Amino acid sequence: MLFDWVKEVPRKEVFMYRNRNHYNNGLPGQDVEFKGRVSHYPEELKYGNASIRLKQTRVEDNGIYTCRFPDMKPSEKIFRIELVVEPVLKIPNFTGAAPKPYVTILKDKGLLQCEVPGASPKPTVEWRDSDNKTLLSKTVQDEEQQGRFHVTVQTTVTEPGCYHCVATQMEIWYRISSEICVHHETPVARVTVREDDDVILPCSLDTNENIESMLFDWVKEVPRKEVFMYRNRNHYDNGLPGQDVEFKGRVSHFPEELKYGNASIRLKQTRVEDNGTYTCIFPEIKPSEKIFRIELVVGAAPEPYVTILKEKGLLQCKVPGASPKPTVEWWDSDNKTLPSKTVQDEEEQGRPSPPSRLL
Repeated sequence: MLFDWVKEVPRKEVFMYRNRNHYNNGLPGQDVEFKGRVSHYPEELKYGNASIRLKQTRVEDNGIYTCRFPDMKPSEKIFRIELVVEPVLKIPNFTGAAPKPYVTILKDKGLLQCEVPGASPKPTVEWRDSDNKTLLSKTVQDEEQQGRFHVTVQTTVTEPGCYHCVATQMEIWYRISSEICVHHETPVARVTVREDDDVILPCSLDTNENIESMLFDWVKEVPRKEVFMYRNRNHYDNGLPGQDVEFKGRVSHFPEELKYGNASIRLKQTRVEDNGTYTCIFPEIKPSEKIFRIELVVGAAPEPYVTILKEKGLLQCKVPGASPKPTVEWWDSDNKTLPSKTVQDEEEQGRPSPPSRLL
């Protein structure tokens, strides 16, 4: 049987078990901050026990965890657990205690910055990796203002993973931290469609290998919603549970194309609410999962239709069916706006159709 433990916000894969395969014996897909920290109880599985043990808990582990049995019929079983991790080295309401560090990824790829403002006594600020090892870092700000210290520390990382900045004030027995995760950059392709039209979101393996027996999952990123999942010929259109309600009956795949590695989907009757970034993921491909990201833009103006009318030098531009209403103008080769005249500006069922400008 399949069961899956997930941390809800931000969504992270904690532990998956599928027919004796799991994250501790080679199954890929586990988020890096849980690697080596999660185990299950093999001898208890025969009694229906899917509990897990999380080792060396951190404040960053706080949150809601979901245990799902997606293959159970007639409907999947879901259990939700709130984990509260109490921090150590902390005295509440101490006026000089360091605030939660402000962590960011700077423009330079892999450069992490941690700011701890207004702390007293002066904190020790350091970066640590997911194994709690201290990283080599550089202090770029160390200032005192009216008895309070402002400390900024930077470190450079080369591997994807989750890192945390720790501020410690031993004099008051206080410690606080913030976490940030670095991912491999996945290019985003843009797809544009008019509202109410159908659209194809592309996703294909460059190896063209047969994926009829594989798992792939389409997810809308923010807010996270399940769009379409395919698992070994089972999918949301033939009984697999878990699809978010707004996508039910609106998403289909291309069964005849699976043998060629094509996991593209068709989204019917697009709505403005469908705008956003969609992820197509193959979590079981080794040595690392494959991820494709698509930005869907619904309601954008189509490419303008330009013509030269009979009158010499009279140019016309039409932009039909755009919503919201676009600004339409003529530019010359130096990108300077030219004087023009609007000859049509109508709205049909909420869409200007079609704005036209003469030059």
